[in-house]
Amino acid sequence: MMRRIDPFFTFLLLAIAIFGLIVLKSAVIHDFEFLFKRQIIWDTVGFVVFFILSFIKFDRVNRLFPLGYVISIILLIVVLKTSEEIFGSKRWLHLPFGAIQPSEIAKLMTVGVLSNLLSRESFKRFILSFLVVIFPFILVFLEPDLGTAIIFPTVWFLMLYVSKYRRRYIYIPLVSILIITPIAFNHLLMDYQRERIMAFLMPEKYSASRAYQMIQSMRAIGSGMLFGRGYMMGPFNLYGYIPVNHSDFIFSTLAEEFGFLGSVVLIILYGLILSRMYRHFSRLRNDRNKLFICGFTVLLSIHALYNMGMCLGILPVAGLPLPLVAYGGTSTFVFLSFAGMVNSVISDHE
Repeated sequence: MMRRIDPFFTFLLLAIAIFGLIVLKSAVIHDFEFLFKRQIIWDTVGFVVFFILSFIKFDRVNRLFPLGYVISIILLIVVLKTSEEIFGSKRWLHLPFGAIQPSEIAKLMTVGVLSNLLSRESFKRFILSFLVVIFPFILVFLEPDLGTAIIFPTVWFLMLYVSKYRRRYIYIPLVSILIITPIAFNHLLMDYQRERIMAFLMPEKYSASRAYQMIQSMRAIGSGMLFGRGYMMGPFNLYGYIPVNHSDFIFSTLAEEFGFLGSVVLIILYGLILSRMYRHFSRLRNDRNKLFICGFTVLLSIHALYNMGMCLGILPVAGLPLPLVAYGGTSTFVFLSFAGMVNSVISDHE
């Protein structure tokens, strides 16, 4: 029997990816055009895998999550032991075909394992789910990559909230976070991480250092106004005033050149995906599959909202990529693989 995929969901992913390539072409026009060509390759490979996974029964893929999780943990350990520091952290594992970011792989595998553990309530499963989250959290925190590390407990908490676990299980991590946060800020965070948070709270004091990226980003977005400065005509983009404008701050480039309206188009595309996921979530009866779609939706929402909020200056700077828009091979490949598995879940239900 021919398996069906969600054509509208597929169209939305393609639309965002194409929009992302258009913006990336402008962001790298002077110095890094090879990144644009490389991103086309990653997008192409990602969509091939997306379609392949869409036509494979999810139960077959689901069996591989425990092994995939173990491999991702091993890769995170290897990164800490062997990788060289780039921009102050060890995030990339260099292979013959290029560099990969194991933390991105760990996100997908962690959600896959959590969707199985949280599908039935038991104290043992709750403890196991906590352990599944704590290992990648610690390893990514040690890279150090605080923004990505926080993703793991956040996804766990929200999946736990959506699951059928009683509320007492939710209060445990919530109270723990409230107790640990001030201790972590004073004793566990590195100096530059604390400075980033302080720069967000007092940007005028750090305008020439930690707050520079955020301030330039806000200026670029503001200069775009309603219709934008024009494609490949944004001064902040063209003259290099926006640091890492092809990755972390690509939304600033988009807003400068396409204006408020262009930004709204991207937000609507993301919003339509979230709406589509809620539609499928509400129709599913299998708790494991519902939680898997929940995990995908949470990851997409966190990355998109945080990245745009960071560029707008309403959230501290953190290296969370804008899905399918920002440059990044591993994040693109993993996100599209994740989306292909979601399509498989939808197809199984149909």
